[in-house]
Amino acid sequence: MNFAFLSDKHLHNFVALSILNIITLAVDVLSYLQPDLAAPIRLYLGTFERLLVRYFYSYSHPRIPTIDSRVTRDVRNPQTEDDLETDPAREEADSDLIAEIIAEVEASEALHAGSIRTARFAVTKLTQLAKRIFHSPAIREDLRLACERSGIVPKQMIRSVATRWNSTSQAISRALYLRLALDKLFALPKYDKNDKKSLKRFKPTTEEWTILEQLEPILEMFLIAMEHISHSNRPLLYEVIPIIDKLTTALEQVIANNSLVQPVRAAATRGMKVLNKYYSVTDDSIMYRLAILLHPRYKSEYFKRQKWPSEWITTAENLLRQRWESHYKPKASDIAAAAAAAAAATQAIASTS
Repeated sequence: MNFAFLSDKHLHNFVALSILNIITLAVDVLSYLQPDLAAPIRLYLGTFERLLVRYFYSYSHPRIPTIDSRVTRDVRNPQTEDDLETDPAREEADSDLIAEIIAEVEASEALHAGSIRTARFAVTKLTQLAKRIFHSPAIREDLRLACERSGIVPKQMIRSVATRWNSTSQAISRALYLRLALDKLFALPKYDKNDKKSLKRFKPTTEEWTILEQLEPILEMFLIAMEHISHSNRPLLYEVIPIIDKLTTALEQVIANNSLVQPVRAAATRGMKVLNKYYSVTDDSIMYRLAILLHPRYKSEYFKRQKWPSEWITTAENLLRQRWESHYKPKASDIAAAAAAAAAATQAIASTS
């Protein structure tokens, strides 16, 4: 078998399909020799292809903790420190970008310092509470019993970690799920004292619970988007721009919703600015736009529905046309040679008939 040098993200497909091609060829040969034996084998080639791709994908992409595996852990199987591995360089760059945007938003929004502090403190309380429960088997057991008394499935708190994507969304969703059980936990006499064992200081206020409830659906949108991309065996370029557009539309609706508390709308504003920053990165490569234009579901109509300026659409179409002409359009000499070969073949067939 001849192997071509490919990047890791394509290697698993190449290996699997190469093996499948060899097996298919063998089945073709077998069909001439023993048709009855080859027929049932051919029926399973499709299933075999999927299994091969899945196997080589898992081999070339070592498994890391996924969203589902972290969220579904119960109180008897808490988080481990292995979940917190990160890429320092990437995280530092992202942190600098977000800090810059936060400063810009705070300067333009003129938010009251108290509102900002309340929103941040709500998440901080959950983080500290989750950490306290994580390191205490006794509190974990009390939480499990509180869940049973509340009539819900016992689950562990999730810690919000700044360097782990979407952990804040998971932490808030889990806290809201456990709210009744947490209230029972806070009410236990041994945790309702002014000493080191007390959990009173971690109990969210009514205002803080409101903020968390309103933040959850906003953060969940990003969680769903990330799950869609990360769980796909073949993330495709044409998905990037539509996903960002959907997130942008949703954030615009949040910002315009005056029924939401001000800190939540300010958080959506920050999210919008971060999203726009990353959206602008798609301009660094023409492939995102070309992928949309070439996709049968979208084409240029997608950009029109998204109300792109006409000059932007024209530019994208011109880029696609230039790429076709420079890389894929057949040369005149190749067309002439193909026509001559076709004519010769036609003449040869005619002469033998």
